[in-house]
Amino acid sequence: MCYSAEASFVVSAGLIGSGLAMRRFKIIEKHEQPIAAIPFIFGLQQFSEGLVWLGVDGSLSPWLHTSAIYCFTFIAFTLWPIYAPFAMYQFERSSIRKYIIPLQVAGLFVGLYLLWCYTCYSELLLQLKENGCGHLSLSYVFQQPFLEKPIEYVYLAASTFAYFLTQNKAVRWIIAPIMVLSFPLSKYMASAYTFPSVWCLVAAIVSIGIFHFALKSKKKIVNEA
Repeated sequence: MCYSAEASFVVSAGLIGSGLAMRRFKIIEKHEQPIAAIPFIFGLQQFSEGLVWLGVDGSLSPWLHTSAIYCFTFIAFTLWPIYAPFAMYQFERSSIRKYIIPLQVAGLFVGLYLLWCYTCYSELLLQLKENGCGHLSLSYVFQQPFLEKPIEYVYLAASTFAYFLTQNKAVRWIIAPIMVLSFPLSKYMASAYTFPSVWCLVAAIVSIGIFHFALKSKKKIVNEA
């Protein structure tokens, strides 16, 4: 769990390492590039939260601390609902991909809406809160003028449902269920605002699932000439 700078940096290194391992041992086709980049994005997200923890401890300059807070918030609240359906639309080659388009539209709406909330409508605040396990987690707090509960469900749908809309069995039956089940698990272990921070555990699990999917793809051809 990402309850400290050290934990965040360890998770970040593991996520980036799994992404590098995929590219080292397997060929990643052009249409697979967006989904193969997910471990790197999760790794960047957790690296930025490690910097946030360092700022909390007073080890970073204020401007770098603020930059790290906004970097994490952008990835967690804005990028994922937009990027997840985009990555799956590019990945899927069958006619099923047309059903991802509504999720892409929903993801664009919720991602841009939340971006407007924490950059224009409301001040973005960082707080330390106790989660459901009794540990301190980071809380990224901003106000929403309306639709707060419905937005949560739209975020869930845009960030997870696209993984079911594929003919790839590893993605559909491993990654997709983990993504969906991770939300109530993380909600149980976190408060509403510490949820994105606690969700870093899911990042590691999903990246392992993506690595499993890569192992099922075409093996890298080594030219021995």
